[in-house]
Amino acid sequence: VSAANQPYIVSTTAEFRTALLKLATQPELRRRIGEANRARCLEEFSLQRMCATYATLYTRALKSTS
Repeated sequence: VSAANQPYIVSTTAEFRTALLKLATQPELRRRIGEANRARCLEEFSLQRMCATYATLYTRALKSTS
C-alpha cells in the first residue's frame, strides 16, 4: 500500500521494481504504512467486529426464511 493507504497498483515489472525500491529505501514510509494498516486491521478485523458481522448475517438469513 502507499502512504495514502491506497494500494500500489502495478502492471509492469518496471512499476513493481519502482514500488519495491521506494519501500526499500524509505524506512519512514514503511513505518507509516505499517502503522496505518495495523490500525485498519485492528478496526476492521477484530473479533468483536467479526462477531457482530456474523450476528447481522445470521439475523438477516433467519428473517429471509420466514
